[in-house]
Amino acid sequence: MPTLKTNLPPIRRRIFLAYILIVAVYAAALAAFVFSTAAADAGIFHKIITRNYDSIKAAAALREDWRAKPFGSAAQADLRHELRFARANITEPGESEAVVALERTWARREAGGDSAALDRDFDAGLGELVRVNELGMHHLADRAKHQGSRELVALLTFAAATLLLTLLIARRLALGLSRPLIQISSELSRPRGFEEPLVLPESGSRELEVLRRRLEEWWDQVRRLQQVNVDEVLAQRNKLEAVFASVEDAVLLLDGAGRVSQLNRRGCTLLGVSPETAPARPFVAMAGETENGRALLRWLKGPRGEGTALEMDYEGRPRLFAVRERSIEAPEGGAASRLLLLQDVTERRQRERLEDEFIGVLSHELKTPLQSLGMAAELMEKRRDRLDPSLHVFLDTILDDLRRIRSVANDFVQVSQLNVRSIRLNLETVPLADKLREWLRPFDLLAAEKGVRLTLEQGAGTGLCRLDPVKFSWVASNLLSNALRVSSPGHTVRVKVEDQTLFVEMRVEDEGPGIPPEVERRMFEPYFQGPPENQAAGLLGLGLTIAKEVVEAHEGAIEYYRGEPGGSVFRILLPVAPRPIAELSS
Repeated sequence: MPTLKTNLPPIRRRIFLAYILIVAVYAAALAAFVFSTAAADAGIFHKIITRNYDSIKAAAALREDWRAKPFGSAAQADLRHELRFARANITEPGESEAVVALERTWARREAGGDSAALDRDFDAGLGELVRVNELGMHHLADRAKHQGSRELVALLTFAAATLLLTLLIARRLALGLSRPLIQISSELSRPRGFEEPLVLPESGSRELEVLRRRLEEWWDQVRRLQQVNVDEVLAQRNKLEAVFASVEDAVLLLDGAGRVSQLNRRGCTLLGVSPETAPARPFVAMAGETENGRALLRWLKGPRGEGTALEMDYEGRPRLFAVRERSIEAPEGGAASRLLLLQDVTERRQRERLEDEFIGVLSHELKTPLQSLGMAAELMEKRRDRLDPSLHVFLDTILDDLRRIRSVANDFVQVSQLNVRSIRLNLETVPLADKLREWLRPFDLLAAEKGVRLTLEQGAGTGLCRLDPVKFSWVASNLLSNALRVSSPGHTVRVKVEDQTLFVEMRVEDEGPGIPPEVERRMFEPYFQGPPENQAAGLLGLGLTIAKEVVEAHEGAIEYYRGEPGGSVFRILLPVAPRPIAELSS
């Protein structure tokens, strides 16, 4: 990058020099005007004083010498001198004739003429000489008056010319200072790509040169940062496209206008379209071209029951697909996008059907012997006093084992009923925090007997969500039972409820030993049990399975975390219930 020019004058110096130039021009013009007008006025006054006034003064001296008594040689010499001065100082028209008349009268007096007639003629000649010079003085006064008017006009012309010249100098200065700024502003406001360099004009001042160089440096930094951002965006896009393409489910994203925005590879295969032609096409028109697409359209438009699946052909074989639909709100209030997920559940449904059949048969086969054993044990319990005391311990063992077997049988029945595809929910919009207070009451006594503190903490919001109060109570009861079972006296079991942006969060935290990592990975699998030291008598490993099935049936999720510094944390996320229309409008 070129180095900064340091030999340029600062803006302050340029403005100061321009001001000095303006003052110099104004002073020079003013001096020229003053000198010219002063010279003109001096010439007029010089004429008045040296010519006309001297002639009038000479006439007065001639009169005084003519009338001198006695009229001696000195008076005569003075009279001759004054006549020569009058002859030499003739300036006005008619003044020469008046001087000639005076000279003739003097000549007649020297010849001895009548003194009375000569006095009259000499006085008349002097009067004519004074009159002519006075008339000349009046003419010079009128000339001086007109000279003042001309000087006023010249002064106004000088002021206008000086003002115009000053404006021209100021305009040149303003253009010199503003032209680079205007060019810089135009260059910055012009639409351009970040790959295009910034072309700024050369500047004539140090400050503008600094501004120009700094703008070029900042533009280079912006270009480098933009390139880095573009590279990062492209890298993230490539990663997302790779993840999107590797998803095993069919993923279809529609924009607010119903056009296909994204369709992964499995979705293209399922709907029989090309990945190159699918984007930007109207979904209804595209789906109507294939049988699978028309089946999906019918499923989206028709009534959908809980856990229903859509049958479609995939690679020449009929398969079952669970369809999930989600709305994605636009960030600026535009039309919401729609996300469709089609998950292949064929093997899972077959496995569930076999499990249901097995559990149903097993439950039915256990029902009759359990009833017989139960009746026999109850009769023996009623006649306990007739039995030998040594047999009481065996009777108690029989009763305990019977209760455990009945619990296991009930769990089998629940598992056969609690399947996401077959579970039927009676959903209600309820505050989860209020329901948890109700469900915690039976556990307060058990917690008090064990010396464990049981608390309910409510965060922001009321936890309003849609759930089945009967079936979801199984989830809360299972998590609370497990937490109390692993807690020791002095421990605290905390139940927390808080509103998040799109979900209601429920947490059950205990201070027990926690779950080992090898158990953590499989804890939600049916019939899975951890090591013997982590089991309680009579547990079949179905509690968390049931809880997970119920939560997922509510379109929620259940997660496990290790507590800090110890213990366990079970976190449940349930979709927030839509708010009433009246509340939204308010």
